[in-house]
Order: sequence, then C-alpha cells, then structure tokens
Amino acid sequence: MDEAYDLGEEADWNNLVVLKQEVNKLSKMEQVIFYDHLLSNKKITELAAEYGTSRRTLTRLKHDLLVKLRKMLVK
Repeated sequence: MDEAYDLGEEADWNNLVVLKQEVNKLSKMEQVIFYDHLLSNKKITELAAEYGTSRRTLTRLKHDLLVKLRKMLVK
C-alpha cells in the first residue's frame, strides 16, 4: 500500500514541477486567470473590469487555459 501511495505522490510532485515550468510560458492574461481566478478565487467579472476586457473573452481564455493545462499534465 505504501508503494502505491509513493507512486501517486511522485506523480503529483512531477505534475507540480511541470505546471510550475509551463505557467511561466503562458500569456499575461492566461497567468492572470491562473493566479487570480483559479488560485485566488477572484471572479471573472472582477478581472474583466480590472483589465478592461469582456467577461466572455476571459471565459473563453479560461476554457482554453484549462485544456492547455490538462494536456501539459497528461504528457
């Protein structure tokens, strides 16, 4: 049982390392969505007002970002 847990923990650590490297490659708005919305729970509408863009644009970027992150972590 401990071996299975260790493998899962190692996979999580590897995903974290990959994620940290890949986040630096994201566009500025993708980083804003990642840090401010996904990690800090700031609402998309707040971000849209703050950055002068539409809610719809940010929602589309969020969807594309989540797809991109999934692909990064599957590799």
